Amino acid sequence: MAACLALCKELLERYRVFLEGKSRDLPPRVCLDRVCFFFFDGAHTKEDLSLEFQHIARSQRSGDIVIFDD
Repeated sequence: MAACLALCKELLERYRVFLEGKSRDLPPRVCLDRVCFFFFDGAHTKEDLSLEFQHIARSQRSGDIVIFDD
């Protein structure tokens, strides 16, 4: 169990990315080849949600996860 937790910690430190800022400013800063999990807690307008989702969708594959918190 300890080895599994150590591996999880290592993977989180290597691959987890947190971005904070205004919804319209963030998409150009997200220059990742792959986004397997995206938790969106940003602006609450249809336009901003659509803008971020369209940008993130380019970096996702079938089965990846997107969560919107409104």
